[in-house]
Amino acid sequence: MDPEFADLVPLFVSEARGRVEHLAGLAGRLGSDNQAAVEVKRELHTLKGAGRMLRLAPLAELCHAAEGALLASTPGLAELLTRVADRLAAMVDTIAAGADPEPDAVLLDDLHGAPEGTAPTGQAAVSPTPTMVNTTSGEIRLDPAAV
Repeated sequence: MDPEFADLVPLFVSEARGRVEHLAGLAGRLGSDNQAAVEVKRELHTLKGAGRMLRLAPLAELCHAAEGALLASTPGLAELLTRVADRLAAMVDTIAAGADPEPDAVLLDDLHGAPEGTAPTGQAAVSPTPTMVNTTSGEIRLDPAAV
């Protein structure tokens, strides 16, 4: 965890736990409630943004992959989102304990639609850091397509 954000961790943890709990409850409603998908996307997007702000790349990357699976209507989506919520809860607990969360390569591959039985690559389709740096000027710009 970046010490620069240490004072924000308790606020992040409190908010993230509520969002993850809501996300877990929504996963089972995906097939029967059209509004559930909208709410899932909102929760994932908010968690992804907070994770990126605090430089928690594994958390942001997992949320981004889950958003992609939601948009692609990946088979077994409700079960995948339940796994995502469980993993996010574990990541938040790790962050609350003052440690950095680890990525889950198997879950990321499942979200990206890797065929069962293949070895996990752990490679995300999008970089977990949505910034571009212009080294000649030292200017840093956010890439709006990655947010």
